[in-house]
Amino acid sequence: LDGMRGVARSFGHPGVYFVAVQNNPWLLDYAKGGFDCATSYAYGFCDVSWGKDRSLPYEELIPRHADAFANAKRLTAEQHIGYIPTAWVGWDDAGRSREHAVRTRGNTPEAFERMVEMLPRYADPKLNLALVEAWNEWGEGGAVEPGIQYGFGYLDAIRRAIVPEGGEHVDFVPTGGEL
Repeated sequence: LDGMRGVARSFGHPGVYFVAVQNNPWLLDYAKGGFDCATSYAYGFCDVSWGKDRSLPYEELIPRHADAFANAKRLTAEQHIGYIPTAWVGWDDAGRSREHAVRTRGNTPEAFERMVEMLPRYADPKLNLALVEAWNEWGEGGAVEPGIQYGFGYLDAIRRAIVPEGGEHVDFVPTGGEL
């Protein structure tokens, strides 16, 4: 604890909040490492048996995330550190891994919305935070920013899940003169 905090203080950052990131459902003892909080990355994806085509249905991973969120929330509470759940848009690294690629199938904005809807249930009430991974992980097939296939679909899914009473909105798209 003093090690990380001491280094941060020595560089003029006395109030640094240390967040550990993990990608499996088993939470390590991050409190002993001096972390204030833990979050996740792609729960339910690291310990599964891959099919012959090295892909998994995204919808099957949603309940695995829910179980992992609940477990991580319980374990972080036992360690007296915070927890920040993370919704995950999916994975496809075919662009860089070619025939060794692994991917999720069916990670549509509608399926992603079901993932995002879970976040408030698992958010630490003291922190009241949740994350969405990732804005622009194009090399891993995980991007919520507007694109050709789904337009603003992933952003709209976040809006509907977090602010269902939000009503109508306008997606601002540059016109030819603004490009």
